[in-house]
Amino acid sequence: MDALDASLLTGAGALALACLGLSVFAWRHRRQPGWGPWMLGSVAAVLALSLSPWRSSGAALDALLEALLLAWPLAMLIGLRRFHARMPLPASARLDAGVGLGALAVLMLGALSPADAGLAALAPAAASLAVHLYAAAVLFCAPAGRDGTTVRLLGAALA
Repeated sequence: MDALDASLLTGAGALALACLGLSVFAWRHRRQPGWGPWMLGSVAAVLALSLSPWRSSGAALDALLEALLLAWPLAMLIGLRRFHARMPLPASARLDAGVGLGALAVLMLGALSPADAGLAALAPAAASLAVHLYAAAVLFCAPAGRDGTTVRLLGAALA
């Protein structure tokens, strides 16, 4: 195991502890709207980071790991739309899903292309960039106000 694998597994462990903490909190208190998508996105990221030491063992596993990592920004955005239902965020949940499906299509095209093709190398980065910039742009355009400031900070962290 090299240093990168160790750091990815450490990150997966830290994220798993955060997921466990959120789960215990939710079991003891009333769940807020949007909690489900947040947890699904976090669990998908934990799975992707946990399986990442075995990346490059096949194009299918690489595509699966990349798809799991793409879930977090969109799940976070969907959960935020439900949690702040009265905050008019730009775009819509349909567009969120469309961006996610488009990114998955780009990932699949990259996975199906020959390994020496430029698309195979560019597809994961392009899909990730599109999803993260879309979610960040939606959050940056949050309305002003007390809640809007924290949502904009989340957009800055995502970008």
